[in-house]
Amino acid sequence: ARHDYEALPAAAGDRIVEGLGERIASLRGKRFDGLTVSAADDFEYHDPLSGTVAAHQGLRVAFGDDARIVLRRSGTGTQGVTLRLYLERLEARDEALQRDTTSALAALANIAEQITHIGQLSGRKSPSTIT
Repeated sequence: ARHDYEALPAAAGDRIVEGLGERIASLRGKRFDGLTVSAADDFEYHDPLSGTVAAHQGLRVAFGDDARIVLRRSGTGTQGVTLRLYLERLEARDEALQRDTTSALAALANIAEQITHIGQLSGRKSPSTIT
C-alpha cells in the first residue's frame, strides 16, 4: 500500500524525512510489534546497464523478508511537500490474500508511525490518500 501525505508544509516534511534519516542507522536490530529490523538505509538505485547511480531514493526499513517500510519525498506534489509511505508485507497463506489491504497492513502502519513519527510531526491523523 502507498500512503500519501500531500501538501504538507515544507518544514514539517523536512523534519519527518531528516529525523528518520538521522535515526535510520540506529534502527537495525530493534523490535517493533514482533518484527525485527534487519536493515535500514537511505537507498540508491544502481542502473545495471548504464552504471549510473540515483542516490536518496527513499529511507528503507526492512524486517527480513517479511515486510518493509519506505518513506520518500515525492517530486510530483503541486504545493508544499508530498511524502509517500510504502508498506509492504509478505503473505504466503492463500486464505489471507483476500483480506482488506488496510486491515492486513494495520500493524505495519502502526510500526511506520513509531519509526517515522509522521502523524505526530505533520499533525495529520491519516494520510491524504491510500492506494
